[in-house]
Amino acid sequence: MGSQRQSATGLLQAAVLCLLMLAGRMTPTHAADRPGSAVYPAPNSDAARVRMVLQGGDSQGLSWALERVRRERPVELLPALIDLSQRDELPWPLREAAIAQFLAQLATVEPDGVPPQALDFLRGWQSRTLVPHEESANLGAALFNIAAQTQGLENRWRREQAAATARISLRHSAPSLLQQWSVSSADPAVRAGILDALTDADPESLRVLARATTEAKSDRYDPGPTAALAVATAMAAGDHQRMRELVAAASAGELPGLLRALGRMDAGRPSFDLLREHSGHWPKSSTALAIGLWSPHWAGDREAESWLIEQLSDSELGAAAALALARTASDAGRSHLHFLANRSGDARLAARARLALSLMPGELAP
Repeated sequence: MGSQRQSATGLLQAAVLCLLMLAGRMTPTHAADRPGSAVYPAPNSDAARVRMVLQGGDSQGLSWALERVRRERPVELLPALIDLSQRDELPWPLREAAIAQFLAQLATVEPDGVPPQALDFLRGWQSRTLVPHEESANLGAALFNIAAQTQGLENRWRREQAAATARISLRHSAPSLLQQWSVSSADPAVRAGILDALTDADPESLRVLARATTEAKSDRYDPGPTAALAVATAMAAGDHQRMRELVAAASAGELPGLLRALGRMDAGRPSFDLLREHSGHWPKSSTALAIGLWSPHWAGDREAESWLIEQLSDSELGAAAALALARTASDAGRSHLHFLANRSGDARLAARARLALSLMPGELAP
C-alpha cells in the first residue's frame, strides 16, 4: 500500500493503514464464556480481504453519519452506534472501520461533547474482525481495537484537562500542585498532564514549586512521588545541578518514580549525563529502566550511542541497550552493529548486536 496514487482505491488503502496505526498492536479478543480471559480464536479475515471490503463500502460515510448525530442529536449517539453494530447487511470490517474513524475524529472534541453512555458502549467493544496474529497465522487477533482506542481517547482527555488545571495552579498557587500530584498516583494520564504543564511554565512559578517540593514533609505527602515532581521541576527549570542532587539523594523506593517522571519529559542530553554519572550506584534494574525510558531522547547523540553499544555485553543491561539502539541508532551505529554481529569474538556482544538489528524496521539480523 505504499503507492502514492490519488485514486479512490489509494485513499481507501491509506485509510486502512491509518486505522491499523490508530488501533496499535493487534490484541487478543476475550472469550464470551470466560469474561476477562484473553484468548486467540481462529482468524476470520485477512488484510487483503479487509482492503477489498473497504474498497467496496463507504466506511467514511458511516463515520460521518455518526459524527452528525453526535453534533446535532447527541442523546441519539448510543442508539446510532448500537444500530450500526447490528446492521448485518454490512460486513464487520466496514462497521468497525467506520467506528474507528469516528473515534479518530473525536481527538479534537471536548470530553463533554460525547455522551458517557456512548463511551461506555465503545469501551466494552468486542472486536469481530480477526486477522492472523503476527506470530502465528493460526491465531486470530483484533484488527480494529475499538476498546483500546476509546481508552486512549479518554486518557488523552484526562491528560489535557490535568495540564490545563496544573497551568492554572502554577500561575496562581504553585504549591497547590503538590496536592494534585499526590492524589493522582493511580492515574498516569493525569501525571503526564501535570508534567506537560511544567514544560511551558514561567521561571518564577517553577522556582516557587521547587521550594514547595523541597519543604514538603513526608507526613503530608508520599515522599516518592514528591521527589519525582521535584526532579521534573528541576528539569523543566533547566536546573541540572539540582536534578543531579535529587537523583543522587533518592532512595531505592523513590528512584523508579524519578526515572519515569524524567522519561515523560524531553530530558535530552542531561538525562544521558545523569545516567552515566549515577548508573554505577544504581541497581541494574533501575539503570535498565532509565535506558528504556530515556534513550528515545538521545537520538543523534553519538556519545550516547557509543555508551549504549558498550552496554551490549553487560549480562543485565545488554537487552535494554539493544532495544534502545534499535530505536535510535544512526547509520554509523547500524554499521558498527553489523560489524559486531559478524566479527565480534564476544558471543554475548555479537548476540545482542544481532538482537538490536533484528528489532530495527527494515533490517534483517545477520
